[in-house]
Amino acid sequence: DPEIGPDPTNPVGPIVAYATHFEAAKRLRLSNCTGTAANEFPLYGNNNPQPSTVTGYPDWILLKRGGSYTTNPSLANPLSGVTESYNLGALLGGMQQPTIGWDQAENRLVYWAGPWRGRSASEPSVVTAWGPLTDPRPIVNGFTFGGGTRHVVVSSLDLNGTDFSWGWSGDGFSAGPALIEDVRARQWGGNNLSKWTGGLTIRRCVASGNFNPGGHNQGFFVGRNDPSAGDNHRIVIEECVLDRNGYKEDPNQPQTWTSRVVSSGTPGAVTAGTGVQPTRTYFDRNLYLSSYDAMTVRGSIISRGGGASAVQMRQGGVAERNLFIWNAQSLALMHGQTFTAEVKSSIARQNLVLHDDCFLPPGGWGTGIGAGGGNDDLVVLDDNIVAHFHRGSNGGESLGLSGKPAYGSDPAYAASPLMRGVVKDNAVFQQNGVGGIVVERSTSATYPYVVLDADVTGNEVSATRLLAGQGDGTKPAAYSWSGNKYHSTGTPTNLFAKQWTGEDYRFGTVSTDLSGWKASGFDADVTAVETNFATFKTAAGWTAPERDIVSYMQSVDPTYVVNEDVYVDDDSTGPKQAVRQKVWEVMATSVSGLYTGMPEAQAKLTARRYHAFITFIQRAKANRKGAWD
Repeated sequence: DPEIGPDPTNPVGPIVAYATHFEAAKRLRLSNCTGTAANEFPLYGNNNPQPSTVTGYPDWILLKRGGSYTTNPSLANPLSGVTESYNLGALLGGMQQPTIGWDQAENRLVYWAGPWRGRSASEPSVVTAWGPLTDPRPIVNGFTFGGGTRHVVVSSLDLNGTDFSWGWSGDGFSAGPALIEDVRARQWGGNNLSKWTGGLTIRRCVASGNFNPGGHNQGFFVGRNDPSAGDNHRIVIEECVLDRNGYKEDPNQPQTWTSRVVSSGTPGAVTAGTGVQPTRTYFDRNLYLSSYDAMTVRGSIISRGGGASAVQMRQGGVAERNLFIWNAQSLALMHGQTFTAEVKSSIARQNLVLHDDCFLPPGGWGTGIGAGGGNDDLVVLDDNIVAHFHRGSNGGESLGLSGKPAYGSDPAYAASPLMRGVVKDNAVFQQNGVGGIVVERSTSATYPYVVLDADVTGNEVSATRLLAGQGDGTKPAAYSWSGNKYHSTGTPTNLFAKQWTGEDYRFGTVSTDLSGWKASGFDADVTAVETNFATFKTAAGWTAPERDIVSYMQSVDPTYVVNEDVYVDDDSTGPKQAVRQKVWEVMATSVSGLYTGMPEAQAKLTARRYHAFITFIQRAKANRKGAWD
C-alpha cells in the first residue's frame, strides 16, 4: 500500500494502530489443520474435524518500537471453562497441545488442532516491530509460541516475561521452519525451544541474565521429548550474544553470593556453598542443546555460563567461529546422557576461547573445548585458539577428545569408543593456565571409553604443566602425534601425562618427561620442549600472543581506559554489595582448603581484563537490527 511503502517495519505514511496487541492478534488468521493426509496434521480436536487443505496465511502483526505490551487478556479456556491469562505468543501460535487460538468468525478463543501459521518458507507469518530503528525494541511480557506453528518469523522483540518458549511436537503435531531474529530475551527461568521439525534458525539474538533459584535455567534450551522419534530437527544458532545465563542466584543481586572463590577439587562434583552460586547445578548453562538431528552454533559471543559450562551440544554438531570468553568450560560436544545411537560426528573449528572464569567460577574446572563421539563417528578440532586462562591450578585441558561414557545401566546410554579423532593446527597459550591436549584412552572399568584412532598434528602448545595427555600409556598403532611444537617453563619430569586409570584423568596420572613421552611412541619428531618463549613464538609463527580483551578494547576504542580497581559487582544493575570488594583483592585472598590466592600482579592483571570484558560485553548486548556491530 502507498501508506506503507516498501518496508512495513518503517511505514512512510500515518499509521492508525490497534489499541492493544490483543485486538491486533485477534485479526491474524489461523489455519485449522485437522486433515488426515500425509502432509497435514492428523485428525485431532473438536473444532473442525473434516480434512483441511489450507496451508496458512502470511499475515503480519507489528508492535510499535518503544512500546510495552504486558497486559494479557483474561479469557475463558474453551476446554476447562476456567478464566486464564494468555500472552501474545499463546494467542498467535498456541500455548497448549492442542492449540488454543482465536477464531475470528466465532469471535472467541477456540480449541484448535494446530495452526499452520505461515503459507510457505517464502511467505511466512511475521511478528515484528515497526517504527524508527533508534527506538527500543517493543517489550513483550511472556511469549509462548507452540503447537503446530510453521513458516513463522519472530523478529525485533524484547521478551521480558516469565514464559518464553518456542514450539514443540507432540500428539502428532510438529513445529516447522522458523526464524527468530533480533530478539532480546530476559526472564526468570530458561528459554525453551523444544521439538522443532523442519528447521529453526536463531540469528542475531541476545539472551542474558537468566537465573532461577528454584529450577534449571539456560539462555536457550533445545530438546525433544522423544529422541527416538527421528524428527527432522535441524537448528542453527548464529551471531547471537549469550551472557550470564544459567544462574541460581541473581547475578544482579550480589548480596546473594557466597564469599568463597572456587569450588572444591572433587572431580565431577560442585560442592554446595562454594563459588558464587551455592545452589547451582550442571544443568544451568548459556546453551543447553540436548536433542536434535543437526546443530550448528556459529559466529556467536558466549560468556559467563552459569552452573556448568557455556555450551553443551549433547549429540555433537558444528561449532565454528565463536568467541567463548570468561567461562569455566567453554564447549562440550557430546555427553554420556545422550542416546548412544544418536551421538554424531562433530567439528569445532576457528573458535576463540579467551579468559577462563576464575573470578566467578561456577564450575570445578577451567577447560576449553572437549569433544567426543561414538564408534562410527569422526570428531575434528581444527584451527582453534585457547588463550589467557587465569588459574594456575584447578584447571583442565584446553582441547580434549574422548569416546562416549556410559550413563547408568540402560543399554540405550551405553559407553561407546570414538572411532576417529583429529586435533590439528590449534594454538594453546595457557599463560597462567595448565592444560594442553588430552586424548582419552582409559581402560578403567568405571570409565570405559576410548579413542580408537587419533591424529594430533600441527598444534602449538604453550602451558605451564600437563602439556599433553594420553590414555593408558600403550600407544595404539593407529595413533599419530607429529608436527607439534611445545613450550613450557614447568618441571621437565611433569610435562606429559601418559597414563591414568581412574575416573578422572587429573587423578592417578603417570607423569613423564619428553624422553618418556617419546618412548611410548608419541611426537617422535619433537627434539625438545622449548623453554624460551621468544624462541618458541618465532618458531610457531605467533605474531602477538599477548593480545587479550584489554588490547582488543584499546584497538577498537581509542577512548577506552582500563581500570584495575573494578569491583566484583560493577556489572550489576541491582543493589550493590554492602561491603564492596575489588576483583584483584578477592583474587589475591586465600581461602582455606580451596584457593591459595593469586600473586598480586596476576590478580591485578585479571582485574584489568575483567574491566575490559564487561565493557566489551555490555556493548555486545546492545547490538540490534540496523546497528549490529
